[in-house]
Amino acid sequence: MTTKDNFSENIDCNLVTVFRQGNVPVFQNKVYPSAEMSFIAEKGEVDLVQSLISGFVFNKAFISHKMNYDVHYQNEQSNSIAFKNHLLFVLSLLKSFGIENKKWWK
Repeated sequence: MTTKDNFSENIDCNLVTVFRQGNVPVFQNKVYPSAEMSFIAEKGEVDLVQSLISGFVFNKAFISHKMNYDVHYQNEQSNSIAFKNHLLFVLSLLKSFGIENKKWWK
């Protein structure tokens, strides 16, 4: 038996609940044309658990087929001043390492 097999057999006893909430919209980044459409948006459960072995936190109740990236999905961040400042910081950090006007491919 490998360590991975041992972990998978005992996964539930090695998890601790961090946060739990039901009836939560599946997406935080969808913009709907009306309030009525937003009220009927797909909802799911949040069951954040942490592995006592690795420390990894994940949503144990995640259901992938509920994720529908349709025309209402909007994750544009370029209008955020905080995000622009973050990008400027990353740029200055790269420049401080001498990584300017470089290409990662040959």
